[in-house]
Amino acid sequence: VPLRISLEDALGLMRSFLEEKSGGDRALALAAALFESIGRSFKLYARVKRGRINTADAAADQAADIECVDEKDALVMAVEVKDRLLSLSDIEGTLKKAKQRAVSEIFFTAPGIEAGARDAVAERARRSFASGLNLYVFDLIELARAVLAIGGEALRVMFLSEVGRHLDEWNTQPRHRQAWQKLLSQF
Repeated sequence: VPLRISLEDALGLMRSFLEEKSGGDRALALAAALFESIGRSFKLYARVKRGRINTADAAADQAADIECVDEKDALVMAVEVKDRLLSLSDIEGTLKKAKQRAVSEIFFTAPGIEAGARDAVAERARRSFASGLNLYVFDLIELARAVLAIGGEALRVMFLSEVGRHLDEWNTQPRHRQAWQKLLSQF
């Protein structure tokens, strides 16, 4: 991990890493590392729990791909990660799991929303708010842009390190770990 990295270089690393399809593995590693860095830097929660990319959330007893929990392991927020366009059915499935786990803050990271579903997703977010659920949809890169700018250089370096840790800890396919290492070696 470089000792210093600019915001644009960090975002460029993310974009380059996401270029190759990975069945969501790369996006999950980036999102988990980003939310891990958010929790540590801004002290919004104690840690991040996640499962393997090919494990269903229900089988892992999780509300979403990533759970942000406090010191007592209470769920603070859930994050669903998609490396494809988000659909209304994606949202409905995650909302159902979130309600069962009594979480009120639900984030979706996706490169966008299916064209025909934009209005329905916006309406579902409004209805969710009225029922006590806060639903947020972000492009992962744009969310990272804001977070990595606010957190500054120290958070960017932490984030890059966390990506590597998540790739290693979750036994990601060697080609994904090697790709991350190759991208980092450019700095």
